[in-house]
Amino acid sequence: YFVMEYVKGEPLTDFCDKQKLDTTERLELFARVCDAIQHAHQKGVIHRDLKPSNILVAIGEHDEPEPKVIDFGIAKATSQQLTEHTIFTQHGQLIGTPEYMSPEQADMRAVDIDIRTDVYSLGVILYELLSGRLPFDPKTLREKGLAEIQRIIREDDPPKPSTRLSTLEEEEGTKIAKARKTQLDALANTLKKELEWIPLRALKKDRRERYGSAEALAQDVR
Repeated sequence: YFVMEYVKGEPLTDFCDKQKLDTTERLELFARVCDAIQHAHQKGVIHRDLKPSNILVAIGEHDEPEPKVIDFGIAKATSQQLTEHTIFTQHGQLIGTPEYMSPEQADMRAVDIDIRTDVYSLGVILYELLSGRLPFDPKTLREKGLAEIQRIIREDDPPKPSTRLSTLEEEEGTKIAKARKTQLDALANTLKKELEWIPLRALKKDRRERYGSAEALAQDVR
């Protein structure tokens, strides 16, 4: 059996909402998540299933939030085998969580997945932290067949975070803003500035147009 560290905490988005972290505090916490992913990448590991439930946050020393990335179950080694009996992912199998999955990962024919797939997933997470909603509605996405889910991820551009926020019912939007200790109009105005271009760059369909690393994404966020 394996003896592993017990990681306390709540999923990233749940923690932020319960603690009512404002936009600045969310960005500071997210930048630390990027640091963790950058560390994994430097060790030659691509996570491939980044989502809030795989990023647990607890109050650590000095009463500061401490994020920890977990569940490397479908991680991919970039330069070396993780063990001498590495299990390779079956070709032609959709691996990951559709709402957070990069276009190249959704393409089951792709074999050259690199660290920019994690950058894409980080972009989805940042989008969600800022606007309270995912780029593509999970219910609508999962109602589609596999081929249509893949097409949406590969071809459809997500709306700007501020646009996504403006399409919500007022009560729902107000709730999201309240969880960020602000008003709906103020939150929308914040997102209309350069801030929303950061997740949109991370979400580029062409990975060559995304941030080249989690570190570069963190630098812009900071």
